[in-house]
Amino acid sequence: MSTERKRLAPHCAFRLINQAHTDDQAALSVIVQAIADRTVATGHFGSAIMAAATLPRFDHFFTFDARDPAATFAPRPAWLFPEDPPLDTLVVSVDERRDNAYAERLYLSLPDAAMVRLAADTLLWLAGDQRTEPPSAALVASLEQAGCLSPTEERAPAAVVGAGIHRLQHASLLYAHGGRSVLIDPVLHTIGYGGGADDWPLLQAARHCSAILISHSHGDHFEPSSLAFFPRHIPVVVPWVAQTNILTPSFVAPLRAMGFTTIIEARWWETALRLGDMTVTALPFYGEQPRSRGGMRDPRLRNIGNTYLIETPVDRSWFVVDTGNEVAGNMKDVATRVLRQFGPVDHVASNLAEFHARMPTYITGSGTYWACLTNSDAENFADLKSECLTLGPSGVADLIAACAGRRFIPYADWWGEINHPSKNQAALISQLRDCLAAMQVDCDIAEINIGSAVPFGRAVIADGTAA
Repeated sequence: MSTERKRLAPHCAFRLINQAHTDDQAALSVIVQAIADRTVATGHFGSAIMAAATLPRFDHFFTFDARDPAATFAPRPAWLFPEDPPLDTLVVSVDERRDNAYAERLYLSLPDAAMVRLAADTLLWLAGDQRTEPPSAALVASLEQAGCLSPTEERAPAAVVGAGIHRLQHASLLYAHGGRSVLIDPVLHTIGYGGGADDWPLLQAARHCSAILISHSHGDHFEPSSLAFFPRHIPVVVPWVAQTNILTPSFVAPLRAMGFTTIIEARWWETALRLGDMTVTALPFYGEQPRSRGGMRDPRLRNIGNTYLIETPVDRSWFVVDTGNEVAGNMKDVATRVLRQFGPVDHVASNLAEFHARMPTYITGSGTYWACLTNSDAENFADLKSECLTLGPSGVADLIAACAGRRFIPYADWWGEINHPSKNQAALISQLRDCLAAMQVDCDIAEINIGSAVPFGRAVIADGTAA
C-alpha cells in the first residue's frame, strides 16, 4: 500500500445504515402519500386505505378490517415498537454534487458485526493520522478505485480554535473551555447535505473533542457514519430511552456496534457529564412531535430527546435545538425552572425555523410521523397545518425572556459555506428581533457565521473574531 496519506474526497458522502429499514422507509412514504392524496381527492379515508392496501409492503406496516377501514385502520404494534435493526450496509456516494449521484451510489454489504466494526474503523483511520496500517486495506483500495479518496497534506485545524462556542455545520456546535471541548450533534462530511470541502477542516478540529452530546435521533443530529470518524474512547451522551419506537430508534446499539466504550444515557434534570470545571446537565426536549396541540395514537410514540445546559465558571449556555411546545410540556416552563435552579443563561442557542405538518411525510420524509396520528387526525390531516411543531422566533423569544438569556446564537437551520451565514439566518433573526422588541426583552444576538465562534463574555463581530 502507498505511504501517501489519503483523505476523503471533498464531496464524497458515507452512510452506515440497515438496508431493510431504509427500504421500508421508502415504501412507507409511498403508502402514506397515497392514502393522504386519495383522502383529499375523494373525501373518503376508508376507500383511500382500501386502495393503498394493494401497494407493496402495506401489510408490513398496517392492518384494518374491510368492513370499516376508517375506524379499524392501525399500524402494526411490532412495527411501531420494533427491535433495533443492526447496521449492515455502508453506502458511498462518490460525488453528491452530481445530478445522478443517487444512481452512482455504492452499496457495500456488512454481513456481520465484525464487518461493521471494520468498516467504521476504516473511516476512523481515513480521518486520522494514518500512522498505522488501515483496518481494511481492501476497503481503502476499493474506495480509492471508486474515486472516494484523494491525496492530502497534513492540515492544521482551522476556523474552530480557542475558548468559546464554535458554530460548525447545521446543528453541530463545539463548546470549548479550559482545554476541553464538548461537541453537539456532529453530522459532518458524511451524508451530502452540504459541501464536503467545507466540512473537512471542521471535522479535523472537532475530532479532538473531549465528549459528544446527542440531542435526538433525527438524521441531521444523530448519524452513525459521522460518529465513525471519532475516536472510540470519547464519551457519548445520548437521551435515555425507556422503549424505542418508530420515532426514536436506539442510540446505543449503533454506537456499540462501532466500538464506543463510554455511552451515557442521560435523563432530564440530571448531571450527564463533568469535565474538569465543566458540567453538562440534560434538560427536557419538548416539541417536534407529530402534533403540538393534540396527542398521538399511543403516548409511547415520541421523538425522545435532550436539550443540554453547559456550565463553567465563566459561562452558562443552553442548547435547545429543534424544541417546541406540546401537550406534554412547554419549553417556556422549562426555561423558568432553569432560571430558578441554575440562574440566568449567558447563551441560548436554538433553531429559529417553524416546522409544520405541511405534507404527510413531514419531519422524517418517510411518513412515520403521520403513522403516529390518530385515525381522526390522519383523515383530517389538512387541519393540522396550522400547528407549529417547533418554537419559531416567538417561542424562542418567550424562552429567552423566561431564562433571562443574555445572548442568542442562531444555528440548526441547514448547512452552508464556511464564513457565511446559513441560508435563512438573516430573515429568522429579523423576526426574533421584532419579537424581543415587542416583549421589551434585552438580548444580544450573535449573527455568527458557519466556522466562526462566540467568545465567552465578549462581543462578537460578523466574522466571528472578538471585538
